Amino acid sequence: MARKQRHRHGIWHYICQFSTQLTTAMQCIAALMLGASAGSVYVSPDSIHGVSILGLGFPFFLAFAVLVGCIALLFTPRRSWISLVGLLACCGSIRNYSPINLPNEPPAEAWHVMTWNLGGVQWDDSSRTALKEYIQRADLDIACFQEICPTRSDTLAQALRYRMPYCSFSGKDDGGTGISILSRWPIIGVDTLSDHGANRAQAYTLLLAPGDTLFVVNVHMESMHIPHETRTDYSAIVHREQTNRDTVETISKTLLQHIAENSAVRSHQADSVADYIRHHAGQKILVMGDFNDTPISYTRQRLYEAAPLTDCWRATGTGIARTFNRNAFYVRIDHIFCSSAHFVPYQCRIDHSKLSDHYPVDTYIGNITTN
Repeated sequence: MARKQRHRHGIWHYICQFSTQLTTAMQCIAALMLGASAGSVYVSPDSIHGVSILGLGFPFFLAFAVLVGCIALLFTPRRSWISLVGLLACCGSIRNYSPINLPNEPPAEAWHVMTWNLGGVQWDDSSRTALKEYIQRADLDIACFQEICPTRSDTLAQALRYRMPYCSFSGKDDGGTGISILSRWPIIGVDTLSDHGANRAQAYTLLLAPGDTLFVVNVHMESMHIPHETRTDYSAIVHREQTNRDTVETISKTLLQHIAENSAVRSHQADSVADYIRHHAGQKILVMGDFNDTPISYTRQRLYEAAPLTDCWRATGTGIARTFNRNAFYVRIDHIFCSSAHFVPYQCRIDHSKLSDHYPVDTYIGNITTN
C-alpha cells in the first residue's frame, strides 16, 4: 500500500514538474515572439526581407502571450512573472496598437482635420452627393485625400470653398488618381517627398498668419497590391468557407509574398518622408494619410520618431479600431500625427461611413499656447 502511494506520488510529482517546465517554456516563447514583433518596427523591410510580417502578427502574438500568462497564473503562479515581464516590456507597443483613453472635449478654437482614402468610392450621383454632404457636415479646417482624381478634387473644392477655399492636387499627368488637400488657410508651398506612381507623399506649407506657418504632410504609401482574387480567397479562409489545406497554404504564401515585397518599397518612401519631417522638427507640423501599414510597422515608427510627434489615435482613441473595411482585413492603416511641442489632439475618431473602402479618420487639434 505504501509502495503504491509512493508510486502515485512520484507520478504526480513528475506531472507537476513537467507542467511547470512546459508553462515556463511557453511563457518564454510567447514573450520572445511578442518582443520580436514589437522590435520589428526598427528594422527596415528592405534590409531583412519579410520582417514586416512579424509586425502584422503582433495581435496574435499578444493574444498568445496573454493566454499563456493566464494558464501560468492558474497552474504555476510563481512563474507567471515571466509573462508579466514580457507584457510590460511591450506595453508601449500594446498602447500603440490598442490604446485606452477617456473622452476629451476639444476647446472651441481647436481645428478639425481629416484624412480619407477615397479610392473605394463608387462615383455615381448618390455617392457624390453623400460624400459632399458628409464633408460639409464635418465642418473641417484641413482635409487630406488619397486616391482621388483631379476632377473630383476640383468638384469637392468648389463645393467646400466657403469653408476651405484653398486646394492643391498632386498626381500623375495621365489623369489618374493622386492626393489632394483642402485648407482653410492659403497654401504657399508644395514639396514632393515621394513619387511612386499613384502612391506619393506631398508636403504643403500653409500660411496661418504673417510669419506663422504650418507644414502638412499628406501621404499615400505603397499598397500591398494584393490581387482581388487573393483578397477574396483570404476572406473565405477567415470565414472558414475555404478549409482545404493545400489551398489555404498556397493562398497564405501568395499573401505573405505580396506583403513582404511591397513593405520594402514602403520603407524607402517612409525614409524620404521621415527626412523631411526631421528637417522640420521644431516647426508646426501635421502628418496624415494612408500609410498602408499598421501601428506596429517600420513605416509608422519611422515617421513617428523622425520628430517629436503625437499619434492622435494613441493619445485620444480607444481600441484596436479599423480603417480598411474590405475582405476581412481588420487593420488600422490610416493615421494622423501632430507636432508634440505645438498641438494637443482631441477626440480622434474613425467614422464607419462606408462610402469608400477606407473609413475617414478625423481629430481636433488644439494649440498648446492657447490651452
